[in-house]
Amino acid sequence: MVQAIAAQNWLGRYNIPSTMTIGVRKDAAAGFGAHAWLAVGDVLVTGGDISGYVAIEVSGGPDA
Repeated sequence: MVQAIAAQNWLGRYNIPSTMTIGVRKDAAAGFGAHAWLAVGDVLVTGGDISGYVAIEVSGGPDA
């Protein structure tokens, strides 16, 4: 998550919009695991192999 935040801040300085996603491990047998990644459009900037994670969907909030 620290890498994703740092990258998002850096990209923001250049007015490049990005999306940070937090996900949880798909395989419950492997135990709980969380991971964050950052993307610009369809390009993954940080996070490495995210295939083992599913994004957490959030609704509501101050901008909803």
